[in-house]
Amino acid sequence: GFGRCLVASVLARGDLVIATVRQLEDFSAVSVDSSRLRVIVLDVKDSEEKIRQKLDAAWDFWGRIDVLVNNA
Repeated sequence: GFGRCLVASVLARGDLVIATVRQLEDFSAVSVDSSRLRVIVLDVKDSEEKIRQKLDAAWDFWGRIDVLVNNA
C-alpha cells in the first residue's frame, strides 16, 4: 500500500526511516536496504505507557525524527 511505497521512496532518497506496523508480517514483504530502516510494532490501542516506550525506542535509533507521516 501507500506506506510501503512511501518507505521505499524515502529510502531511495538516502534518508533514514522508522516505520511502525501493527503486525511485523505486514512489512516483511518489503525488500529494501535495512541498514537505514527500523521497524517498530505499534498498536494505537496499546496503553499510553507502551506507546511512550515505543516512541522512546524510535527516538533512540537516530536521535531525531524529522518528518512524521500518519498513514492510517
